[in-house]
Amino acid sequence: MGDVHYIYRHGRKIEVKTLDTGAVPTKKRREQFTLVPVPLMLKLATLSLNARWLAVVLLWKSFQQRGRPFTCADLKEFGIKRYKKSSGLI
Repeated sequence: MGDVHYIYRHGRKIEVKTLDTGAVPTKKRREQFTLVPVPLMLKLATLSLNARWLAVVLLWKSFQQRGRPFTCADLKEFGIKRYKKSSGLI
């Protein structure tokens, strides 16, 4: 059985028992992902690999910003260098 303690609600003393269920809830880690619409996938199939990756990263950033304008000055964390970004955006 668990611990017993008391709380007060509306001026009344209430006995509260803590039950030990044995299971400890674990915090689920939410992985980030990007949904790519099928029409966009078909268009991406015709592009170079660098342009495809740039499109997926920009799509993810757009989802992250909920469609609002965003800056993409630094994409090094995704392995996209400045010259690859500029050639992919042309």
